[in-house]
Amino acid sequence: MNGIRRRMADRGSLSVYVAVLAVPFLLIAGLVVDGSGGLVARQRAADLAEQAARAGANQIDLAALRDKGVRQIDDQAAKAAVDRYFNQVRGTDSGVTYDPAIVAHGGGERVTVTVHVAYAPIVLTGMIPTTYSATATAIPLTK
Repeated sequence: MNGIRRRMADRGSLSVYVAVLAVPFLLIAGLVVDGSGGLVARQRAADLAEQAARAGANQIDLAALRDKGVRQIDDQAAKAAVDRYFNQVRGTDSGVTYDPAIVAHGGGERVTVTVHVAYAPIVLTGMIPTTYSATATAIPLTK
């Protein structure tokens, strides 16, 4: 008789453990899913910034290079190259915005691009950042 009474008193105790542990397990799952998604978005922003800066830095003013031997970026061509690159990117990813800047110190010496990539969290909505940014700078090199 004692064994039966003890089993009746323990009834439902497992559901309390499940209810208490469900929230931490969901948070851990959210960190895995949304944390990895955030890392991917951050890496994508860095990659896009590097590629766009490189595309802009490839636009060397050939006349200045031939006449003066100076590596100088053609500002308008660099801006157009960055815009062309992001027009291609926008065809596949609409959550990308960018801010190109051609930095000139006595002539265009470098191209700096800042990229913002949007990420929509799946589990931890409102708890992690939704936009990741990266900045990259490229300089023209000639042999």
